Amino acid sequence: MVGAFPCERTLNQGLISKTGNSYLVGDLLLNIFFFLCLIPFVSPFPLHTDIQPVFAVAGFVVVYYFSVKYALKIDFFTVLFCLFACVFMLNYNFEQPNGAVYHIRKSIGLFFAVPILIIFSRYFYLLSNRLLLCVVGIYLLGAIVQVILPSVYYDVFSHFFNNKEVELGLRGWKSFSAEPINLAFTCLAIICLALASSKIFTITKKQKNIITFVCVFLILGSLNATGIIALAVIGGISIGNKINIKYILFISLFIIAPATISHEYLYENIRSFRLLIDLATNPLAIIETTSLFYRVFHNVVAFMYYFDQPSFLGLGVASFDQAAKHVVEVYNIANYFPFRAEFISDGYYGSFGFESKNMISQLIIEHGALGLLFYCLCLFYILSNWTKNLSIYILTYFVIASIQSTPMVFPLIWVLLAANAFVFRQSKITKIKYEKI
Repeated sequence: MVGAFPCERTLNQGLISKTGNSYLVGDLLLNIFFFLCLIPFVSPFPLHTDIQPVFAVAGFVVVYYFSVKYALKIDFFTVLFCLFACVFMLNYNFEQPNGAVYHIRKSIGLFFAVPILIIFSRYFYLLSNRLLLCVVGIYLLGAIVQVILPSVYYDVFSHFFNNKEVELGLRGWKSFSAEPINLAFTCLAIICLALASSKIFTITKKQKNIITFVCVFLILGSLNATGIIALAVIGGISIGNKINIKYILFISLFIIAPATISHEYLYENIRSFRLLIDLATNPLAIIETTSLFYRVFHNVVAFMYYFDQPSFLGLGVASFDQAAKHVVEVYNIANYFPFRAEFISDGYYGSFGFESKNMISQLIIEHGALGLLFYCLCLFYILSNWTKNLSIYILTYFVIASIQSTPMVFPLIWVLLAANAFVFRQSKITKIKYEKI
């Protein structure tokens, strides 16, 4: 019966009844769900998709359990989110001749975020600091094995995620994820989660620093241009907020000193260092020489198509190839990207299938003005729950992730939005009050 078990809620003790008995089942289910959200690319029986839906299955189980055991409240944003998810699911592209199962899976993907918003916005404080450290350790282990024992990595580890062969040197580490960019944005999200946990004092400063250091190391090791750019932007914001001698010495030790010792060697042989230098001296070179071009191109296609063919509902799920073909042929867009003109002219829109590579272009092409309204709703949700020295990082992450190679089904996007809302509410409470859960 909903609400039959009145409990007190504290940041230190978790779910505790008034009789003092800990609800171990609830804690266990929550932490299993948290763990699966933090490693969304891993599954005991991986499907042919980058992000495995096992976290969503666990999420709905947790929501069902808590709705039966406790009075589970849903905020207004989650209600609106569900309404948008329903409309997006029904906005199906019936003209697309192939891949019906794929299209259906894409159309229901946004529902995977619903249990995340419900659970994390209320129980984020139960995210264990040990769990965060464990997840970071797992990603570090995966990267080490990938480098030192590649045969073990591809013969054993790769059976637990949708493996895509990556040639080390040309591309970086991907650990327990499908591609290096997935590892980079996962680590960026974990850094933000560690910061959010520190705001409610569920993680120590030392633990937060360890998590941040390892995640930065993994992001640089991923050699992913987008991830390194996002890290540089977030790092710049952090330094801007805390300018002091400690940060100046840190930058000098880890960036300036190596550059003065062997700048040419580092530039030629270490891609992450080259990307940082190009970002500061010649940003356009990154677009011209890395896969960042494809993400930029998707956004260009999306906005040009929307300005040319504005609509309220867009083309429907999995329609990127239609929009791209229209823009390429009508505007002769290859002329605007001479360094990739041949690639575009040879049928770019067919080489990447039916979907866009990122959230914002997917929303614009597939769902038109309604998709843009949904994106603005997400931005408003962050801004309305603004927390000093936290929300700026989550907002930056959300914007960069949404315009680059991060799909809407990526759970850590919604984890951060829900965690931000929870921290905001706690910051407005001087004393944690007892309530029914």
